This record gives sequence, C-alpha cells and structure tokens, in this order.
Amino acid sequence: VNTAAGWGLTAKHCVVDEQGKPVENLQVNGLPTQILKTSESLAIVKLPTMLGPSLNIRSTKLRVGDEVIGIGYGFGYLTVVIRHVSDPKWEEGSARDVVLDGPLVPGMSGGPIVDLDGYVVGVSQENSPQYLLSRACGQDEINDFLATMK
Repeated sequence: VNTAAGWGLTAKHCVVDEQGKPVENLQVNGLPTQILKTSESLAIVKLPTMLGPSLNIRSTKLRVGDEVIGIGYGFGYLTVVIRHVSDPKWEEGSARDVVLDGPLVPGMSGGPIVDLDGYVVGVSQENSPQYLLSRACGQDEINDFLATMK
C-alpha cells in the first residue's frame, strides 16, 4: 500500500484469530508486524522493513472475462495463478467483490489480485466451498478502506 511508510495491505482473516483478536507475535517473513487498522475484510499492517515496491490500484472497472493474476504463498511457497473474472455472484460476499473462475491455492489469502498490467484489482479472500470459484475484495472496497488511513 505504502512501502515508504512500511504499510502493507492484506485480508483481515490473515492477521486475526477466529474470535477477531489480533494474532499474537504476528510476523511477515520472520519480521515482527503490527496491525494498524482493520475493516470487515481488510487489514493494514506496519512492517519493519520494505518488502518491495508499492503496487498501484487500477482505476478502471474489471469486466467479466478479464484475465487477472493471483499472487501469494500457496502452501507456503510463492504462487502465481492466472484466472478470469467471473459473474459476480457469491452468496456471502458483497457486490463490490471480484469473483474469479477458479480456486486460488490455499495460503494465498491476503495476497494481491492484479491485472495483466500489474495494477491491483483485489485482495484474495477465499475459495467457494466446492472450490469452483474464488473471491477477492475489489478495488472500490480497497480504495474506501485506504481513504480512512489519510
């Protein structure tokens, strides 16, 4: 989100336990990490060191069929998955979610979903119970959440 300030964006469920309490001794890449703010689905964390450049958020809307790339640490290893934006119907999500046409690898939650130009279009959240679809918080929800940090 803002690597100069040491801020990173992830899924809330990656940094809190089942009761919604912050994970004790939270670490990213073995470094102590502090939760700065959470929303219903997202979290901003403070990292002690920069882990890479900030990614920009896409300004135009996605369309069904657009190709996107999920990036994360599936099963603990750097994982890249190419998917297509699907019809945005998800029983538990919001209309602002991005629904993808296949599952993401377990462990990719909280990672970015980017378009083919490298712009963020979502943050990975979950797979459907049948592993047919996956869901990410979309760019509108991300932008609204980031606006609360200014």
